Amino acid sequence: MTCQEIQEKLARLFSAREEFIREYEQQGASPSREAAAALIGQSEAIRSLINEIEGSLHLSLEEFSGWLKSNNLESKLEGGDFEALLKKQEEFYRYGYDDFQLDRDQITVERRKLKAIKNGLETGCLNYPFVYAIGEQKGFEHKATEMIYVYTRFRSFTRIRYHGATEFGGGMTGYDTDEILKRYIPVTPDDFNPKQLREWWPFDVKRICEEKKQAPLVRPKMQLIFTDFRQAIPKDQKVVNEKGQILKSGHSFIQMIENRVGCLTPAQWLMLACQKKSFDDVIFGNGEGDANEWLMAVIENAPGKIPPVSVAMVLPSSSGLWFDVSHAHGGDSDNRWRVAVEC
Repeated sequence: MTCQEIQEKLARLFSAREEFIREYEQQGASPSREAAAALIGQSEAIRSLINEIEGSLHLSLEEFSGWLKSNNLESKLEGGDFEALLKKQEEFYRYGYDDFQLDRDQITVERRKLKAIKNGLETGCLNYPFVYAIGEQKGFEHKATEMIYVYTRFRSFTRIRYHGATEFGGGMTGYDTDEILKRYIPVTPDDFNPKQLREWWPFDVKRICEEKKQAPLVRPKMQLIFTDFRQAIPKDQKVVNEKGQILKSGHSFIQMIENRVGCLTPAQWLMLACQKKSFDDVIFGNGEGDANEWLMAVIENAPGKIPPVSVAMVLPSSSGLWFDVSHAHGGDSDNRWRVAVEC
């Protein structure tokens, strides 16, 4: 049972006790002082239990740092120092947000994700505690998607060049770069029906596009995502899925969803790429322009396009970043999974 399911169950119990009191009052009677006190005590106990359950299912940043050290995993991080990586990212975000401070109380790590993080660090497909922070919105930003927000806030100081599929002869969507970035709809593996995706992927992706309609507007957030900070992803690597199972990497979007392997949304990937450019003065990819990376997003193509939908990918190259789309079954060996585990 998930934390949310436990909360909902206990909330129903709490609601039932309140209803018990209301029924007494409607009947022109009231519970005895002792009975009322007992009910109030039970309600307080429920609240306390909810808080205790939530706390037991999560580690604070300090507790998680201790867990990394006690399991000899900190050395497997980029640079080998968890705290130093957090401070480095805190400085990075001050370029985009005034007086940015890392809210350590807001960031926690679910205990059920520890197996995936451990196995990912040991196999090498995870090596970076990526702090993904979205700040307050100003002016027109209130009407922007998360992708457009990151794109406009951080692209200038990282000096990354952007291209769109239509600029190099593609045009599967029928849209230019700016329109593609606006229309990316973030998804998770839970959104898909793996069987339908395998049998006829446009049908399942079309369903998701119709349900979600468009990308949600940007909102402030701060979360920790373990991912891969290497410049180039190996062609044949071992990966971990959300349950912590170690798998051999596939190459198609369908395989990624079937195996419940997480990757980054376009906005998350772009923020990570901006950090890479800022810290190491390089962009992701092997520099030869032949290593596409899948992104966790879908898009509805322009009317009349066949297929009517696509899934997101990005092609990093020495000349810049090519945000693009493809067929979900595309299993070319040059397609990569940059693994991500949201904490």
